[in-house]
Amino acid sequence: MSTTTDLSASRNNVVRKDTPEAIYQALGHYLQKNGSAVLSIEILPSSHELPADSPPFLQDGIAVGIPKRALRAAYFVARRQFVSALQYPIFSEGVSLEEQHSGCRASEEEDLNTASKILLLHTPEHVTACNYRKRRLQRLFTSCSTVRRPARGVKITPSLVAPLTISLVVQHELAFLTSILTSPLPVHAKSPTLFYHRLWLIREYLAYFVGPSHASKLNFYFAELRVVLQAAARHKGNYHTFLYGRKLLELLESKETDSTSFLQVNEAGMEKQEGSTLDVGIIWEVHAWCLAHPRDISGWTFLAYLLERYAQVEPSVRTMDERPLGETHVGSAVGDESHAPTVRRQVLQKTRAFVRDLMWAGKTVEWFLRAMEVGQGGG
Repeated sequence: MSTTTDLSASRNNVVRKDTPEAIYQALGHYLQKNGSAVLSIEILPSSHELPADSPPFLQDGIAVGIPKRALRAAYFVARRQFVSALQYPIFSEGVSLEEQHSGCRASEEEDLNTASKILLLHTPEHVTACNYRKRRLQRLFTSCSTVRRPARGVKITPSLVAPLTISLVVQHELAFLTSILTSPLPVHAKSPTLFYHRLWLIREYLAYFVGPSHASKLNFYFAELRVVLQAAARHKGNYHTFLYGRKLLELLESKETDSTSFLQVNEAGMEKQEGSTLDVGIIWEVHAWCLAHPRDISGWTFLAYLLERYAQVEPSVRTMDERPLGETHVGSAVGDESHAPTVRRQVLQKTRAFVRDLMWAGKTVEWFLRAMEVGQGGG
């Protein structure tokens, strides 16, 4: 009798562990616990069987495999909680950010945060979830302000907020976006909604990602470029990914100061740091990606765009880095174009060598070579 009772209780425990609510809670807890880490998330087939005593998804450090049926179950719970929470009067139209923050309990905010993450993990084009996450950051910024939030259009500096709190939250948001954009997920890597949300995050809170120095801007763009190239490798013709790369480069090179611009004079009175973020190493990294994906026209157009933009840099900025490795020119000036081939010329030479060595006949590479020869690439 006792054995039968034990087996029945065991079965009940397994069923309770596989309920949609239990899956939602387990997945939400895992995402919150690893908020600062860049995860590798994969959707497993629904037919994938898990051990009875295991969580509703596979875990191995920062790698997680979620069966499709488990993610779908968690999505329906997240959607129900998210929609019901947004019906609170505190989130109605016309309520200010200050009133929203003061009227929203921490537990409600945490539930909405978890639900919106699972919604985006299941449906990357969930605009309402992205908009909530924007409002959440704005509310947090308001709550940490030492003065009342200025009106729209008034500059906001990092000195008005608690730096550690804001910095931690925006870094977690960036890590979450990196996780779902670079993981082997079906459509996330080509989601315009996610890339626009990432661009918004960086534009609004740029001072928490980038310092005032040129090296800081350059290192940050290299890190973002790796995200771009990794996402672009997931889907051929990923124009949304490379559009993000263009917009971010233009943002970093912009000479207009905004609420948290790296060009803004900081509290210590540091002078404005101007100059081009574009470095020759960026061009070579993108060129290497294009040679590894020669049929992807979106990569070649991005490379053409970078070359056109680099051509606008003053000759004094283009230094010995443009010369082939191992080649020296005694007695020539650093910026003397007559003795060293330009980056454009070197890229063309390496691309022609690629075509010749592999006898490549793809039209994408042919377009790039013709566009660069006539100086009309990178629209």
